Amino acid sequence: MKEKPSRMPATDPDEGLLTIGALAKATRIPVPTLRTWERRYRSPRPTRKPSGHRLYPVGLVAHLQKVAVLLDRGHRPGEILPLTSEQLDSLLALPGTAGMAADPRGVDLGEMMEAVRQFDRDALIGVLRRKLIRLGPLPFLQLCAGALMVEVGAAWHAGKLEIRGIGIVEMDRVENVPIGLLVELTSDIQRLPDDSRERPILGVRLPLISIDAMTASAPSKVALALDRMGLKF
Repeated sequence: MKEKPSRMPATDPDEGLLTIGALAKATRIPVPTLRTWERRYRSPRPTRKPSGHRLYPVGLVAHLQKVAVLLDRGHRPGEILPLTSEQLDSLLALPGTAGMAADPRGVDLGEMMEAVRQFDRDALIGVLRRKLIRLGPLPFLQLCAGALMVEVGAAWHAGKLEIRGIGIVEMDRVENVPIGLLVELTSDIQRLPDDSRERPILGVRLPLISIDAMTASAPSKVALALDRMGLKF
């Protein structure tokens, strides 16, 4: 009996290559961001399957992880995407950058909160834009914008109040107080308002007044309204 020749295992022409989805998962850079970089900066450049699907070498993962870290440190995509891995390493080794978070998707709220405390609009917008580019729309809302609003709210609840021209300062606070008056802040003030205005809160109707918060007399008007109702200010 003749022996059948043993078959050599078929080689996969795509072995060592990643789809765009696999690359996004490995680098934690959203697929839409990778496509935008390819369109705007021609990097990373894929090869194409006959079907048109993108394929990327496995070695690109480490390269893009370096790009992601540098983006989080304030570099622009157009500045660093054309660089080689060696050039990226040189940037990462610059003084003052050692020890910074290497997680390309990590969201550090410290820089954003500092911009909020300093009322530095440009700095805050710059950080938010970098995070949006890095994370993509939905993760940006969940991990960055939402977390920032929670952090600002927690600071406010902890007694930190914005005083225009001074900054955010800590103030004494009372945890639980009864509500006796609702104050609507608006610039549309009636000269002779209706004294019977009310608004229901959790089934309880409370008196309502309108005050222009930008006038110097606003606190005195609230105190006067409380006094007229026999409430202690």
